[in-house]
Amino acid sequence: MKQLEDIEKLSAEDLERISADESILVPKGIGRDLRTALAAAAFAEEAAAQRRRNRIRYILLAGAAAVVTAVLLLPSNTPQDTFDDPKLAYAELERTFSYISRKMDTGIAMTGKFNESIETVNNAINKIK
Repeated sequence: MKQLEDIEKLSAEDLERISADESILVPKGIGRDLRTALAAAAFAEEAAAQRRRNRIRYILLAGAAAVVTAVLLLPSNTPQDTFDDPKLAYAELERTFSYISRKMDTGIAMTGKFNESIETVNNAINKIK
């Protein structure tokens, strides 16, 4: 019997010639042994694929459980109504909008001052050209 290294060195033509040689005796039951080995390999491959699928399922289930637990245990962020009287709530809203308006007016005034400075710089640059 040849060693594996010797078989690997054979060319395709040599392998074909050797396979056609009918003087070489084939062990009895080799077909059954090959079928058994192939079936075992297919079974092992399917078992490994099933383990991978199960692992993915377990990871997804653990993630879903974590999300459900977080939703159930974390406090809700629903704001509570701070005013019992709608008139008081409306008055607070007007006060807030007035504050925002004052701040916007201040910002617009500052922008106007900067705009004047920019125009002065642009005029100086245009004169240089």
